[in-house]
Amino acid sequence: DVVAIHDAARPLAGADMFDEAIRLARQFGGALPALPVGNLAAPGDDGLTTVANRTSLVRVQTPQAFRARDLLYAYRHAERDGFEG
Repeated sequence: DVVAIHDAARPLAGADMFDEAIRLARQFGGALPALPVGNLAAPGDDGLTTVANRTSLVRVQTPQAFRARDLLYAYRHAERDGFEG
């Protein structure tokens, strides 16, 4: 079984995007759409703002799809470990 997770911020995600996420989750265990990040700045150690290396960063979006057993495993362990995120 595969679970798809979506949010109201992007209510117009097409059926094709859901189908592809579910197909890839069945194959690889999980799948999600991602876009390259735009301008990104973060406070540096010296208090100045620095631009992070964006080539390896993406913005994760929804729908996200995962094998149900793997997602439940992750949620159970997060709860057991007191993770709040």
